[in-house]
Order: sequence, then C-alpha cells, then structure tokens
Amino acid sequence: MTSAANRVRDAIEALIADVDRSVMRPQQKQAYKCCYDCCDNDKLTGDQLQQCIQNCTITVQTTEEIVNRELSQFQERLQRCANLCQERARDEMPIGDSVSSGVRAKLQESMDSCIDKCAEEQLRVLPKVMERIKYYATHQSRR
Repeated sequence: MTSAANRVRDAIEALIADVDRSVMRPQQKQAYKCCYDCCDNDKLTGDQLQQCIQNCTITVQTTEEIVNRELSQFQERLQRCANLCQERARDEMPIGDSVSSGVRAKLQESMDSCIDKCAEEQLRVLPKVMERIKYYATHQSRR
C-alpha cells in the first residue's frame, strides 16, 4: 500500500472515530434513554412499545445512513480518479507485444504518481465530508 493510500486510510479511520465520539455516541445515548422510557411506560401496549422504541432509534439510523452515504461518495470519487489514472497509463502504452520493462516501469511510476495525487486531492476534501456529516446528523429534524 502506498503512503498516500495509508494516509487516506488513516484519515478515514480518524473521521469515523470523530463521528463516533462527537455524533453517534450522544445520539445512541439519547436513543437508549428514550427506549428505557418506552419500556418503563406500563400504559403502552406491545405494538405501542415497539413503535415507541422505533421512534427512539430513527435519529441513529438516519445518521448511520448519512455517514455511509458520505463515505461511499468519497470512495467513489477516489475510485473514479484512480480509474482515470489507469486509463491514462493504458493510453500511453505502446501498441504491440514487445513493450520493454523500462517502458512498463515508467508507465507504472506515472500511474502511481497520478493515484497519489488523487489521494492527496481527496484528503483535502475530507474536512468538508466531516462538516456535511455533522451538519446533516444534527439537523435531521429540520430537513
């Protein structure tokens, strides 16, 4: 794995940990308290209890969907950029059966450099991804 790929992986792991601490856990804590209150209410029928519990967990489920969507879109952008690098390298490949190892190595190096640039570009976008996650997770009821 390249150093750029390692930096992307580390940055995503840090983003997920930050979202967990700053968004998910407080929402989960609130959901558990809400569920406790549902279970503590002796006046609810079985169906009402299930509905109450479902209502308590909607925010957490929606936030998980937001996080998954944002990370998926981030991954798709990174993959599109890497695919473009591969296509460029393929377009530069000489036609014919005998391509020297030196030419192959140069093309591989060029492609790797291009992919590293993709990773660096996407790393600069991650703070905005985090900003969107936090915004949409905390403004769910207003959407």
